[in-house]
Amino acid sequence: MSLTAIAASILISQGGQKPKTKPTTKPAQTAPTLGTVQLPGDNGKVGVTYQLGAKGRELHFTLDSATVGMNFSAPEDSLAAGENQRILILNFTVQNPQKEEMGLSATTFGFTAVSPDDENFKFSGYILGLPKKGKISQSLKPAQKVKCVVAFPIYATGPVTKVMVNKGDATPILRYDLTGKLDKMESAFSKDGIDLDQTTKFPALAKGETVDIGEFGVTYNGWEFTNEKIKGYAPSKGFKYLVLKTSFKNLVAKDAFLSFAYFDYSVTDGSGQKLPWNRDILFEGSDTSIYQKLVFGEDDIKGRVYFQVPETMTSFSASLTHVSSKRKVKLQTN
Repeated sequence: MSLTAIAASILISQGGQKPKTKPTTKPAQTAPTLGTVQLPGDNGKVGVTYQLGAKGRELHFTLDSATVGMNFSAPEDSLAAGENQRILILNFTVQNPQKEEMGLSATTFGFTAVSPDDENFKFSGYILGLPKKGKISQSLKPAQKVKCVVAFPIYATGPVTKVMVNKGDATPILRYDLTGKLDKMESAFSKDGIDLDQTTKFPALAKGETVDIGEFGVTYNGWEFTNEKIKGYAPSKGFKYLVLKTSFKNLVAKDAFLSFAYFDYSVTDGSGQKLPWNRDILFEGSDTSIYQKLVFGEDDIKGRVYFQVPETMTSFSASLTHVSSKRKVKLQTN
């Protein structure tokens, strides 16, 4: 039975009247439509209300909007895209149509995105309430309506053609094709606002420019050669120090942590030889190593790294890699 036929049967059983031949054009006036198993043509539509769940335990579900991003910011449930990932964010409304209270919590609905090569990416976090994005675990009174959001990692590139939503096992499933319906992200790693590429599309990050990598915003503050002591040691004879300067900001509403373990810096000389890094990020204004929390909303932490390089070096290439996502940006050096 198609969704249209199911909707018609609902109207007949509830009001004893045959449905009108011309459906209403306003979603708010459309009767809730039962979800269905995977039948051709029975996909869910953004902005349309559906009824999901076992008989007598149904809830009304409306997918309001969807987007993808590098990260998702919430006080207790922030996420950052890992290697070959992007974050899918679904905004939706839930209403209780029953005459008794109904529960709403992390396990009420199931959400699964299916990649073009049929790999499943399942939601396993919390349903958050909007606008504060706090965790929801409550009873919904009859007719009560709440705005919600969920976020979870999915595949990094390719169209989002199949997102399944269900309430309980062995119950009807809604399938959404979000092609052309996703709100676009803004990221240095996305050429179209939909795909999150593994490598940046910018040839290099210029001085003063910022890039989003995982939960961090990283600003490149330039470079310099120096013969001054760093951490109490002058460069060896025939060498000098190359100093790369970067600032770090927390982009998500949950404390991040910054140390040498989260980023890799790389410098290559003009012949292609990679120079060793001492795996230390120092504060820009001192020789103290950075090893601390980054609190959301606070000022950037300004840092620097240094390499001992030949005194004759005049040209080089440099890059910065986020360890967990393995996304890399080049640092402009000329």
